[in-house]
Amino acid sequence: MTLSGSRTVAPWLLAAALCVHAAPATAAPANLAPNTQWEIFSGVSYSARWNIEGSAPMRAIAVTGNSTELNAVTFFVSGSTGELKVGDLIAVSGAGVDPVLTRCPMRVVALTPGRSVTVDAPLGLAPSRSTPSRMLPVNIGGEASTRTGDAADRWSKTFTLPVWREDNPVNLAPGAWYALAAHKDLDEAETISLPLDVTRFRGRTVAFGVNVLQRGPRGAATWRVFFRGGGPGGSVSFSPAAVAGDGYEWREIAFAVPMNATTLTAGISLEGPRGATYYIANPVLTPGRTIGADNYVKPQETFVPIVHVSPWINASLNFQATGDPVSSPYRMFDLYAESGGQIAPTVRLAEGAIEGIDANPVLTGAARNRAISFTNSPTAPNLFSPILGQYAANVKSFGPLSLPLDDRGRAWFTSGVVGDTWYNVSIDLCVFLLQ
Repeated sequence: MTLSGSRTVAPWLLAAALCVHAAPATAAPANLAPNTQWEIFSGVSYSARWNIEGSAPMRAIAVTGNSTELNAVTFFVSGSTGELKVGDLIAVSGAGVDPVLTRCPMRVVALTPGRSVTVDAPLGLAPSRSTPSRMLPVNIGGEASTRTGDAADRWSKTFTLPVWREDNPVNLAPGAWYALAAHKDLDEAETISLPLDVTRFRGRTVAFGVNVLQRGPRGAATWRVFFRGGGPGGSVSFSPAAVAGDGYEWREIAFAVPMNATTLTAGISLEGPRGATYYIANPVLTPGRTIGADNYVKPQETFVPIVHVSPWINASLNFQATGDPVSSPYRMFDLYAESGGQIAPTVRLAEGAIEGIDANPVLTGAARNRAISFTNSPTAPNLFSPILGQYAANVKSFGPLSLPLDDRGRAWFTSGVVGDTWYNVSIDLCVFLLQ
């Protein structure tokens, strides 16, 4: 198997990702675990993307120059593009690089291995100059997650443990959009945990289970799931340990929560040696005593993140035709890229607030008004967001934002007036629909 035409993956790796150690199936239970496809990482930034084996961060790629004047920007590379693939994020740096290309990460939309990489620049802009630069494949988390106890939102981790959202198919469990990857940095046990509201479970039995794949160094007892909590003083209950094999394995545990319980946490204990990498997929939390392998159902959630996500802060929007091959007021907004991967491209709706200033004269009468509006497609059929209208010339306008996204996590924005300009535009997103 070859990924992006640049790297051959050993057949045993592909087979491993498709192999599941399964217990007898039962009826699919209600899943109360949040953010189970790791789609929201509001408390974590991005850093270098990790390689397919999960053994080390990827290196930067040398760029000799880039195209100009169009929003679709092609970078010309010198040497191998490695494991970089269409859909990945890249961050560009270097002396003299056009600021259009350094504002935020950009998503790869086309790639010729060893020759060129094409992206869409943010805000509908286009670079005006070509320079040598460095292109770093990036992803949410990784080394940037080693300075926090946050994993994906609502999940916690050992403080220094690097985690990231994994999307390479060879490392995914059946039915998973993503996995949560963790690379052990200590020889002692490290954890991924889910703190729970104990008041919902007092006096009840609750079960927790998850699929896990281990890569790299192996030990006799490599991982297990657990519940921690209970009455004063608490206790810890563990499942049997999973022994590293060639594929995903399922483990689950049930826990009778005492009526006097004061805390409750479910989690995964990673007990292999330093340097092992784990891929955690499709967790299930449900009332009852059993779950059963292959019984994961993704909940549809109205999800509130730990902190708001701000893909635009003090942005300037220019609706001139320059930089676009057609005279259209629409500009593409890639929420996945412009949030640095905090919001996965599988998210279909984001809600929050928007503000900005239009210094141009107010248009009166039945003519089009100066405004900012978003849609999930620049052509019909499409959905539109609430419109942020211009209050007055050079006066800040505020409004709600319900951001409809297409099946790649993108939206398009327009002012309704070709040639319009806005500045000091910021977006804060605080609610997401996870389907």
